[in-house]
Amino acid sequence: MEGDLRFRTSDDTNLQQSATAKIGGEVQFLSESDLFESNEYATGAFYKWELIRLVSAFLVGFVLLWFIPELRHLKLNGGVDGIKTTGIGLVTLVSLPIIA
Repeated sequence: MEGDLRFRTSDDTNLQQSATAKIGGEVQFLSESDLFESNEYATGAFYKWELIRLVSAFLVGFVLLWFIPELRHLKLNGGVDGIKTTGIGLVTLVSLPIIA
């Protein structure tokens, strides 16, 4: 089989190539610590940055309402207008990645 080879070992002397094997690509020697890739959700830093993003979004919304008080009195009509708005948003949400 031709292609790349990723080999995990503590030293690169353990690799023995068969006479019938073809390595048509690149040979990568990875350390044993690379065997288990780290999970970003298992770290506290991930949740710290998610909390910072949430608080900053709240602050931006608060500042926006503070400096533009007309937005506090914005009325959204229910019923058919709400369904139309939801439909347009859903179509936009689905179609933009497909178009891109």
